[in-house]
Order: sequence, then C-alpha cells, then structure tokens
Amino acid sequence: SNTLLNSAVVKYGQSGFLHCGGGTLHFECLASVVTDLNIGSTNVQESNFRWGLRAHNSGSSSSIFSYGGIGFERLSTNNRKLNVVIGKSGAIYRQVIPVTMNDDDYTRLGFIVSADANKIDFYVNGGLVLSLFQQCPDSTIGNLLHPAFEVQSTGGNNEPAMEIEAFWLRKNLQR
Repeated sequence: SNTLLNSAVVKYGQSGFLHCGGGTLHFECLASVVTDLNIGSTNVQESNFRWGLRAHNSGSSSSIFSYGGIGFERLSTNNRKLNVVIGKSGAIYRQVIPVTMNDDDYTRLGFIVSADANKIDFYVNGGLVLSLFQQCPDSTIGNLLHPAFEVQSTGGNNEPAMEIEAFWLRKNLQR
C-alpha cells in the first residue's frame, strides 16, 4: 500500500544499519509528488522533496542529507529538475541531472553503490543518468545509512505531499 507523506520526514530505523563497501548496495523507490489532494494549495513548486539513504548523524537539521547520505532531491529552486546527493561527515555534493520529475507522475529513483564503495550509479525509470566516484559514505558510525524520505515546505500557503508506492533496499555481501 501507499505511504503518503505530508510535511514530514520518515526514517526507517533510528540507528544506522548499512554501510558502503563489502558488497553492492541497491536502493530503489517508486515515488510521486502529489498535487491532487484537498489539503490547501497545489503549489508544490514551493516545496523540497528527498528520497534515499540518510547518514545516521543527520540529526534534526534542515535536510535528511545535511550530514551525508545518498539519494535524490527535487528542490523548490530547480523547476522540477532532480539533484543527486552524496556525502559523508558533513561534506555534501549535489549535482543537477537532466531529468524532470513531474507532479502526479510516478518516478522510479534508484542507485547502486559498487562493492568497493568507490562508485555510485544513479538511475531514473531504469535508465542510468549519472555515475559518481567521490564522497561515498564510509563505515564510520556517523555515516551508517538508513532509508529516509522527506517533504519540506519552503514557504507559501501550501502543504506539500508525496506518495511512496514502494521502496527496495538490498545489500549483497562479499566474502
């Protein structure tokens, strides 16, 4: 069943339980930014949306990726374009990718971290959109990862919402 998020952060697990390296790490979710709810305004352009794995030390700061993690975000300043986000120990790297996430359409967002944690391939709707070779979270306690999704209003009279139809997380261990 769907999970509807409305101006909230959802974290699955309050302690970090995954790290990069020692096997491939796969994350994928099927998400939609919702505008057809009767919750006030439909101006979701004034909202930020984030999907991915957040670093354990993120705390309650301005973003689920503020300390580190791996994922995607659609910011109010990007005109529905997606960013990929990676980072560790408070050093964050963002890059806009040439993908527009339209309101009310489901989009499949995913990434695969290589077994040696040196490469992250980002996918949108099954197609590779970017490969990055830097800033992958390491195995220190603050950089342990768990799934998180965030909806954040940035102003106006709106109540942003997203739907998560499903998410998948898999760690393939190496010996």
